[in-house]
Amino acid sequence: MSKKRQPLRRAAARMVGAVLLISALVAVAIAIIVYQIAFERQARERSTRSVAEYQEKLLAVERQWADHLAREKRRLEFSRLLENPANRWEPLRAYLAALSDSPFYAGVALCDVNRRLLFREKQASGCVKAEPATPQGQWNHYFTDAAGNLFAEREIPVSLGPDGRGYMRMTRPLDHAFLRSHAFPDTELFIEWQGRVIASSDGEAGLARGRTVGYSGSIDRDGERFEQRWIDFPDSADPPRLLIQTRIAPPFTIAESVGLAAVVFVVLAVLLSLALRGWLARLVPRIEKLNLAAHQFAFDGKSSPILEMHLRQARGEGIDELSDVAVALHEMIADLGQRDQQRREAELLLRESEQRFRDVAEFSGEFVWEIDKNQTIAYISDGAAEVFGRPVKELIGSNFLDYLPAEERGPMMENVRAKAFVGEPFRRLEATILRTDGSRSVLLFSGTPVTGADGRRTGSYRGLVIDATQQYRDRESLRLAEKVFLNSAQAILITDPATRIITVNPAFTKITGYRLEEAVCATPAKFASGRHDKAFFAAMWKAINEEDTWSGELWDRRKNGEIYPKWLTINAVHDPETQGHHPLRRHLLRHHRAEGE
Repeated sequence: MSKKRQPLRRAAARMVGAVLLISALVAVAIAIIVYQIAFERQARERSTRSVAEYQEKLLAVERQWADHLAREKRRLEFSRLLENPANRWEPLRAYLAALSDSPFYAGVALCDVNRRLLFREKQASGCVKAEPATPQGQWNHYFTDAAGNLFAEREIPVSLGPDGRGYMRMTRPLDHAFLRSHAFPDTELFIEWQGRVIASSDGEAGLARGRTVGYSGSIDRDGERFEQRWIDFPDSADPPRLLIQTRIAPPFTIAESVGLAAVVFVVLAVLLSLALRGWLARLVPRIEKLNLAAHQFAFDGKSSPILEMHLRQARGEGIDELSDVAVALHEMIADLGQRDQQRREAELLLRESEQRFRDVAEFSGEFVWEIDKNQTIAYISDGAAEVFGRPVKELIGSNFLDYLPAEERGPMMENVRAKAFVGEPFRRLEATILRTDGSRSVLLFSGTPVTGADGRRTGSYRGLVIDATQQYRDRESLRLAEKVFLNSAQAILITDPATRIITVNPAFTKITGYRLEEAVCATPAKFASGRHDKAFFAAMWKAINEEDTWSGELWDRRKNGEIYPKWLTINAVHDPETQGHHPLRRHLLRHHRAEGE
């Protein structure tokens, strides 16, 4: 069912409406994203500022604590309570007890130089030796009592009068009151130590709201956003950590963001609609002309006066993208016409080239083949019919291995799989083919892998085949002739047309005493005995030139100088390519000796 045709103006109006709707949604999304970005930036800035403020505040508290401890040390040393050895401990205990009752301290302890406890009042850890952590010799230590309350203890060296040097330790609580006194508005503080929240600026009710150590990030609580950060208490090997939860107030509400985005969008939408309306009024007629030109080309398939008129009207008077499209369409139509002509010429050349290739392959004793990855013959040229003894139609679609002898199918299968696995070309792969009459043909296959349009190998191979059956027969004949030549009991030598010796057999060396390397390139005159005159040799060569053969008795000389008779047969072998002859000399000594005896 065909779709209903819709005017371009109406489609353009719907498209503009859809764009405006999407723009509205995008504007709202952007407003929300901007809101979130501003919110996150404010959260980072506020939490960073809180961390910096509380770091400075903790340092100030530590300095104040150190000053208190130093002041109490001076009071103790200048109080002269330690000068009277007979009566010093009771006043000292009274003084330290009064000191521990101060709301600023939770306990006090006094130790001698050997770390023996002299006095302890309320919360104090004792006199365990510790390394000083500050240049003034002061040392921070944290501990909890049986109820789980956390205390900070600081130690400082002190003079004990006649008893020499000692140490004074003073303890302060790190509890809810401590945090409450240092908390800023919109900020909650927690103390975490050894994986447990110890104190809260909101008292016992606030302990559950503190996150344990290591967490830094956002916390949503009762519809409000908090940012948690943590810092370590200073001057200690195992310090507690101060957890800071800062309330983040939104810079403005989401409704305000959406409302502002909506106002901006409405103004932009009105301006965009007015601009698009005027622009489409000028653009749509040109698009319609371009559409008519495209339909005209689809109908005619070539350039025409009507098509040219539509393209001129689509180009208009100015230069814009639509005029570029019209010009490009005009050039494309002209180019397609030229390409169509070139395609027809190329198809003609391709057919001629294919026919030329087939003719060359057929008349050179070769034929073209192609097999797929399953060794099925996908294509084979007409020259294969004579070699296989079967029509080409029967060969195409059959399995190539079916025409091999049973003993060759397994090795050939493995060889083909190995070649296909690496995907490399191969040359002169030998295979024996069984013909329908029972005879065998020896073929030499050369092939290359076939690649598809995507450049990947398809698993198929194609190439050329040479019928090497006659070559193998000729090679076997030469092998037999060579065997006869080497194993003959009669001496044989072969010369070129200039009567230079090319080769001799072992029997020749045995009879004459001359080795192969001594005889090669020499002439038979080297073995002459001197008993025959020129007329004898002239008659011999006349017979050779006229009848291609001569036989007779001849006296020659061995390498050791011995003159001996022999029966010589010379045959001229003609070479049709060089138009020459090769005399063949054969020594028959046994027959001649038998007559002499």
